[in-house]
Amino acid sequence: MGLQEAFVRADNQRFYAVTVTSVEAHGKDLRVQIMGIETPEAAALLMRAQIGLPRKALPAPAPDEAYWTDLVGCRVTNREGLVLGTIDSMDTNGAHDWLIVGRHWIPYVDAFVDTVDTKAQTVTVDWQPDWS
Repeated sequence: MGLQEAFVRADNQRFYAVTVTSVEAHGKDLRVQIMGIETPEAAALLMRAQIGLPRKALPAPAPDEAYWTDLVGCRVTNREGLVLGTIDSMDTNGAHDWLIVGRHWIPYVDAFVDTVDTKAQTVTVDWQPDWS
């Protein structure tokens, strides 16, 4: 891998631009070398940090895929046409991802998500308004 522009955020602070010089798999995690981070103490400040890439560095999603950022803000309706709200954010528990729609945490799995149309910014789900 050549040098790659990226953005890093630790402890929910603001993202800032960095240059990634290498990436390698390390179990379920990644080991990332960032230009200018030369000591174990400096690296420790970035343990479990979030790293983002510019959109242009990402491949286009397949027709049945979507990036989380494209889902946030989509209107969510259930099979009966009731609007549950808009996707506020996404989360993961390791087993699967979650659509967070107000007080609703909807598993982002085929059993509950029927359709996703990022162009129309709509998601249809098998979910009821009184479910949490």
